[in-house]
Amino acid sequence: MDKRESNILKGTAIIFMLIHHLFNDKKLIKLAEFGSSSEKTAVYHMAIFFKICVPIFVFISAYGLSKQYMKKGILKDSRTIAKDAFRRYRKLLYGVWTIMAVAVVAAHIVNRYLPEEVYARNDANAIKNFVFDMLGLSEFFGTAHYNNTWWYISFAVLLFMILPLINMLHEKVGSLIIPLSLFAAVLIQEFQGTLANYLERYIIGVAAAVTFAREDTIERYKKIISPWYLRLTAFIFFGAAFAFCYYLRSKLILDYYVIDNLTAIVLIMLVCTISGIKVLSPLYAVLYVLGLYSMNMFLGHTFIKSYFFKDFTYSFKKWWLIALILILISFAVSFAVEMLKKGIQIIINKIKKSIKEKGGSDGDDMSEQEMA
Repeated sequence: MDKRESNILKGTAIIFMLIHHLFNDKKLIKLAEFGSSSEKTAVYHMAIFFKICVPIFVFISAYGLSKQYMKKGILKDSRTIAKDAFRRYRKLLYGVWTIMAVAVVAAHIVNRYLPEEVYARNDANAIKNFVFDMLGLSEFFGTAHYNNTWWYISFAVLLFMILPLINMLHEKVGSLIIPLSLFAAVLIQEFQGTLANYLERYIIGVAAAVTFAREDTIERYKKIISPWYLRLTAFIFFGAAFAFCYYLRSKLILDYYVIDNLTAIVLIMLVCTISGIKVLSPLYAVLYVLGLYSMNMFLGHTFIKSYFFKDFTYSFKKWWLIALILILISFAVSFAVEMLKKGIQIIINKIKKSIKEKGGSDGDDMSEQEMA
């Protein structure tokens, strides 16, 4: 899976996420208008099914990180592992803090969902809640989030910690880590805590992603289906498998976290099968761009659709128009935030350069005085 396919999948997943959060609740879906009750039911079930956005993001993250571990030799010693994990953690927090700063300003402008009120809710120690949230550690300590969807930040931090271990385990036992992850999921059920619950849900997908990355599964698969007739056969197979997963999920025939992880893998294989079809290039271009900004869209969309502008979001009535408007606004905000981050980085770089040049100039002056 190359970077283009990864971003196409991220773009697909962020659309799934926004639709899931818009209509996965019967109270929320009542805010939209539908042509018939059957259309309403179909959209509701689709929104629930789109919870697969999480295992898609988990798989892509675990896959990409595992590839980086192999490419850069990060697993060679504990110091290199810790340095890489901290670098990624710092980058993650920078994105969270930027969105948080924008959200706090917006909250005081609209005088709604103020952070000082949210963090103090059900807990007098608002400062503690704020600090843990800003460090991405809320789920580790069971403290309040400013944004309820930010539980994933804590999971991402956990992923940075455990993924090197899973990669090293793969070096020892290979693809056996997938059945071992099923066993681990059962054991994790014995632990209490929200973060343990999330790990139980997605550990299978993480193990599969590590296996796919380290064994070049997708690359080898692409070579096998290079003839057009094999590619067509694979498309039909994975398309049918995706539809079957939807059926299993809607009927709750299997544990839905197993189905969600399986569905995510099926969709990933489907996209990798058809990513070279030129007639779909315009669609892929849109999904690719959304994928590039998917992190900011994830961090910010709940502020728009739930906390600050809920009435505005659902005022467009038609479910597809509501979804489209939220996607466009979330993307626009995400793009603006990214430009802000780049502007801040330019200023920081100029300050660093100025300090460095000043230091060098002072050093030259001292050398001249010493020579004199």
